Amino acid sequence: MTFTSFLKKFGYFPVFLLLLHLLNPFSKAHIFGYFLIFYFLLLRRNEIIRSIDRDAVILLIFSVVYSLIDIFGENKGVQYLFIQSLFPFFFYLIGKHLMFKSLSKTSIISIFLAMGIIYGLTSFSSVGVELLKNGFAAGLLDRDVPIIWTGEKLKATGMSASMIYFLILPGVIMTNKERLSLFWKLILLALFAIAVLCTFRLGSRTGIAIIIITILFTIILQLRTKNNAQKIKFLLQIAIIIFLVLKFVPFDLDADYLSVLGDRLQNPHGNSTESAGGRTDLWENAIGNLFAHPLGWKSSIYNHNLWLDIAMTNGILPLVLLMIFNVFNFINLRKVLFHKQSDLGINSLFLLFNLATFLQFFVEPIYQGSFFLFSFYCLFQGCIKRYLELSHYGNVYQKPKKKVRI
Repeated sequence: MTFTSFLKKFGYFPVFLLLLHLLNPFSKAHIFGYFLIFYFLLLRRNEIIRSIDRDAVILLIFSVVYSLIDIFGENKGVQYLFIQSLFPFFFYLIGKHLMFKSLSKTSIISIFLAMGIIYGLTSFSSVGVELLKNGFAAGLLDRDVPIIWTGEKLKATGMSASMIYFLILPGVIMTNKERLSLFWKLILLALFAIAVLCTFRLGSRTGIAIIIITILFTIILQLRTKNNAQKIKFLLQIAIIIFLVLKFVPFDLDADYLSVLGDRLQNPHGNSTESAGGRTDLWENAIGNLFAHPLGWKSSIYNHNLWLDIAMTNGILPLVLLMIFNVFNFINLRKVLFHKQSDLGINSLFLLFNLATFLQFFVEPIYQGSFFLFSFYCLFQGCIKRYLELSHYGNVYQKPKKKVRI
């Protein structure tokens, strides 16, 4: 199935709603999310019901429990409670409907790349426009950037969280060389290069970590599929690229394009890079509080970690439920990666999406600051689960008669 055939089968209208939700124009992602959910409930209810699985049930229980606790805690309003109760669950199920049995590997890669790029496009464009207007040095006074839709300034942390899928593009290109034409390779490399400059402008240490770690994991994945002679050739190519980058790209932290990032690395206002910007102290205190206050505790600052922040605001029960869901996700990913008929390009795509997302989860208060990143995570976990069902079991929403050995 081609990408065009996919659009016809999934439906142009739901694709349009999904893209608008991901793009988040004028901060109205929730509105398009409502319409997308209502579309499936009204017109494709039976498909949604059939796609409910163990992972979806755990996710729904987690979301509802978290929101019920919120009713007696933070006063977030009915609309926000509705969003955080239902969006993760429904977007997981919608993700399952993005995968079809006849979908080609190239189309799957196109779908994931399109979703990741559109999800980050608002932040990408906003920081790009800011760079053209005021350059890098303006970030020394204020890292926050006005959003293109309204001109309202958004936190640099939130901006960088939206662009993480631009930062994994080199890994996707490396493992899909034969599937991508020269034109698309150049386009993706250009997007990556601009995203790196945007990351420098925002002073995002997490973004730099994502680039380094995802490239390293991609290299490891590549090496696993090569014989000794191919490994030597591949490592020589990597060495040449590193040499050329070091020779022709200046890495002076006082350079204009590194001014914001350099300032944070050299003078991080008492929060050293080695301690993840002071986060390790927060995590240590949070782990102590988790045992002392299993029902949650009060704090004037967040722990900058998805799981610890959920434990702090809502207690250990939603934390355990979320961790169960994460374990199921890990099992699904492992089955895809180690299946005897696995595909390197698909493997790297799924692994890189998970790596970038979890690296962001580990260092930011996601539920309190980047909730739609979590719902996007649920969306592509649904895609991965459905891909696993189709590639391993070959039957629609049914378990295999025999256990598949991995």
